[in-house]
Amino acid sequence: MEKCVGSYISECMNTSKLNTHFLSMSQSSDNGVSVRLPRHVVMLVNNPCVNDSRVIKSAEALVEFGWQVTVICRYAANLLVSEVINGVTYIRIQPSPTKLSDLRAWITNKRQKSFHSKVVAINLPAHNDKNSFLSAKHASNNTRALCPSGIRIRIVLALKTTKRLLAFPAKVVYWLNEDNEFKRMSLPILRKMKFDVVHCHDLSTLPTGVALAECYRCKLVYDSHELEMHRNAQYTKRVWRKRRKLESVGIRRADAVITVSDSIADYLASDYGIVRPYVVLNSPDFRTDQKFSRTVRQDLKLRVDTPLAIYVGSVTINRGLENIVNALSFYPGLHFATVGPIRAQTRKDLEDIACSIDVADRLFFLPPVKPNEVVPYLVDADVSVLAIQNVCLSYYYCMPNKLLESTFAGVPVAVANLHELRKFVDIHACGLVMDEACPLSIAQTIKEILTKRDSFQISPEARAKIIIDYGWITQSIKLKSIYDAL
Repeated sequence: MEKCVGSYISECMNTSKLNTHFLSMSQSSDNGVSVRLPRHVVMLVNNPCVNDSRVIKSAEALVEFGWQVTVICRYAANLLVSEVINGVTYIRIQPSPTKLSDLRAWITNKRQKSFHSKVVAINLPAHNDKNSFLSAKHASNNTRALCPSGIRIRIVLALKTTKRLLAFPAKVVYWLNEDNEFKRMSLPILRKMKFDVVHCHDLSTLPTGVALAECYRCKLVYDSHELEMHRNAQYTKRVWRKRRKLESVGIRRADAVITVSDSIADYLASDYGIVRPYVVLNSPDFRTDQKFSRTVRQDLKLRVDTPLAIYVGSVTINRGLENIVNALSFYPGLHFATVGPIRAQTRKDLEDIACSIDVADRLFFLPPVKPNEVVPYLVDADVSVLAIQNVCLSYYYCMPNKLLESTFAGVPVAVANLHELRKFVDIHACGLVMDEACPLSIAQTIKEILTKRDSFQISPEARAKIIIDYGWITQSIKLKSIYDAL
């Protein structure tokens, strides 16, 4: 199959469409022929840019097309402040202590201490012995000595719950000043640079880009990785209004707007009254000649006839993972493995669920593999499960990388009933749609796919065409055409 797919793709890549790859280098040559100088694009991203595959792929694609690319990103421990990887220069900046950070710390610490004292004072039993009585002012330092175990447990539980609630005001302070913080960090570096285009990834960097475009008269590109006004986040009304204003101003000022799915592009065009944004999918950079020494089934040491369902991506909330684990009780013999970065609390919650329904021996957690190795790593799984929960409009309109990675690997998919996922499966007949909130529906859908697996195995030619149409080679050409139009 790999040979068939590889030869078909090679044939397609000889067409004029894919031969548009070229490098526009430049300077003035000795024979007087004028050639273009390398243009400089600065990309802004509010994370360390280590695992942000979309930013990395976009930056490296522009380097291949003759651009000089600098990524201004956030510093994190154990990372270099400046480095060059595959022709892309990364400069990591660190926020300096400010009144804002002090205020956030004060809000959290002050309120936690205040609440701790009040809870202890309310729950302390009345004692006749005067020596055993302490005022609320000093109670917080003596809780363990005074309180019976039952009361102490209630206090601890109350504090744990309230600690999460009290962190929210600190988040609000950060959200209200997120854009200002990034601007303050990045502007001293940016003022020393010359660039033709500033490319803003996500809303938190957009105000900085707008300021640069106004001041230096450079081109502005806004790359919205999701539907910012409808994310999976609990913003206060004040924060939401500020974010809405920033995006409204920035998206209309941008010379080009890029996003990750057709549905989000349509929504943004309608919502802001702008020209429909360009769609550049966050697809895998997969080449058929790539090989990988390991596969998911080999790492799990499972026999070929053992049913194996996989989930690819971050193990975190609202991905429907708890529903998939619960589905194991409805499908005896089915094994389930996650492949990707793991949030510790989510893993513990999933393990607790698995133990409670006696399926712990069929649940596995595997670490992430390199982005360009994901597709060959998945090839011997039986089904890939995408149970993303419909908790916000951004999720409903998402077109996740994991869907394309699974399809490129030739693995049938069981997908949530979300707009873009349902549309993709209907068009390509590569899986089934399920009720992502119902463990029984998930189990039944997986069983149907495994029972009729041949019905969902797409042909080598169809698979090759999907790789051509949705793969990163084609997406990078779209990105180049956007930049050429600037």
